[in-house]
Parts: sequence; structure tokens; C-alpha cells
Amino acid sequence: MLNWVGMGADVVRVGDSAQTPRGSDAGASAAAGRDPPDNRETQTARVQTTSTCEAIRPVKTGCGGRTLASHGWTPARSTLLNVLQAAAHLIRPFVAHLREVVRAGPIIGTDDTTVTLVVKDSPLPGDDDNPKNVRAREVIAAAQAESRGSITARMWVYRSITAPINVFDFTVSRHQEGPGIFLEGFVGSLMADCYAGYDSVETKSDGRIIRAACVAHARRKVFDARGNSPVHASMLLSMFRQLYDIEDRAKAFTPEDRLALRQAESRPIWKRIREYLASEAMMSVMPKELFGEALTYLRNQFEHLLVYLDDGLMPIDNNETEQLIK
Repeated sequence: MLNWVGMGADVVRVGDSAQTPRGSDAGASAAAGRDPPDNRETQTARVQTTSTCEAIRPVKTGCGGRTLASHGWTPARSTLLNVLQAAAHLIRPFVAHLREVVRAGPIIGTDDTTVTLVVKDSPLPGDDDNPKNVRAREVIAAAQAESRGSITARMWVYRSITAPINVFDFTVSRHQEGPGIFLEGFVGSLMADCYAGYDSVETKSDGRIIRAACVAHARRKVFDARGNSPVHASMLLSMFRQLYDIEDRAKAFTPEDRLALRQAESRPIWKRIREYLASEAMMSVMPKELFGEALTYLRNQFEHLLVYLDDGLMPIDNNETEQLIK
């Protein structure tokens, strides 16, 4: 259990007043009445918390500085920017380590969401060999050439199924290079949606990566189209319900026992779903109908939907990963 104890600040004197950063410690020193010990790590953590967990942009708005001032520290905006930049540099090795931990597991769940990135008057990323920066320069430069003030960027999450670690990654677009770079060297199963970029990642992996599709996505397609063909939708939804009932029973099972249960009970249900999709009644549904689109999705993703049947560690859907990105 965590108890919130609020935020305080210690001020460190660094030479005479001419050397003291603008707006830094005059008021706080009087309030403290002492020369506190050097506590740069704590101050850095507080600035990071203010700018991320509390969703305050201290450098852009100055709100972060006012928030910190209410607890006895009044740093200049330039100081806040320096702290954020230094922290970003220092934390990179730790993030790289977490990435390696996630990639070392046998299963990764991934999802992404849109993020608006303001690019007007923004400097281009550095000219290094990082392929993400190369892509970012191309996209941002193109947007600036067209006088666009912002672009639709992406935030990705990569969730380890076997370790309690989630790593977030930012890209300027939904280009396949994003997951391709993160998953480089990964060997195992990837639980994801039907984004074509994941198919490209799987193909380029030469068999190292197996893409698994989310059963909840497939069920949702049918559920959303049920008004278009209620009888057929009811039949499919009933079989999906049986699949999830099996998963509910297997929650406390070992991976080995869960695998055995899926092989014995879930696989026959999927066999019935395949046969139902191939029936004359279902083949007569027009592809452009809403229910026809759901059937096309099921048929196109069918083999990917079956991947979880052969791995007792693999979840039936990607719901937990998707919750992380909302």
C-alpha cells in the first residue's frame, strides 16, 4: 500500500546570489530557515512527476513551476527544461533494459493509439543513425513544408505476458518501422490487432515471430453487426461465449492444464465456427454488408485467432494490453 505524503522541497545554495539560478531559492530559503543537504535526485523526480503523472507541462505553461513553488521551490523554466532533458538522457539505459526484458519473454502484447504532435516551428531531430529519427525528420519536414501545425503521431505499448513490465514507445507515424525496430530480435508470439504492419514484421522475422489475433476483436465485429443478420450473429456469439466460459474456468490453471483444456474443449468449438463460416447460408451474405464485413474479418484472421490454442501462456485476447493505452 502507498500513502501519499505530499511534496516538499529542499534548496541548495550554490555560491553567491549572482550565481544562483533566476527564480530559484530566495523565498524557499527563508521558509526553510536552513541550508538543506544536496538532494538533486529528489528534485528531478518531482519535476518528472509534475510533468508526467500530473499531466502538467512545466516548460510550456509554467504551471509546473507554480506547482513546485507551492511546496517551497521556484525554479526558472530553463532550469525545468534542463532537469527534464537530463532525466531523459539518464533514464535511457534503464528503458533499454526494460525493452530487453520484454523482448526476452515468449509472448508480447502490443497496441497503439493516436497522439497529436505539434510540429510548427519545431526543430528537426538530430542527424544520427537512429532510423526512428530518420523517419521523424521526413515526416516533420513534410508537415512543415505544407504549413501544417501538427501531425498525428503514435504511442505504442509493448506488454510482457510473463513479467509485470510494460514499455511505451513513441513514433511520429504508424509506419511499420515502429514495431519493427522495437521487436528486432524478438522470438515468440505477438498478440496484436490486424494492422498490416504487424504482418510485415512477422514476414520479415523469417518465422521468429508468430502473430496471434485478438478474439475479442473478432467477437466485437460480429456483435456490432448483429442487427444486420441477427440469427447468424446469435449463433456465432453463442460459440464465442462458450470459448470465454472455458477461459474463465482455466484462469487458475497452470499453463500446461490450460493448454490441455483448450485442446480438448476450445478447438472443437473453433472447428464448428470454421464449418459455420463455410456454410451455404453464410457464403450467401454479401461482403459489403456490415455482417459480411465481420465475416470477412473472421475468415482473414482465422489462423491467427487459433494461435492461443497451442500455448497455455497466451491469453485469448489483447484486452489487458489495450487497457494500458487508453
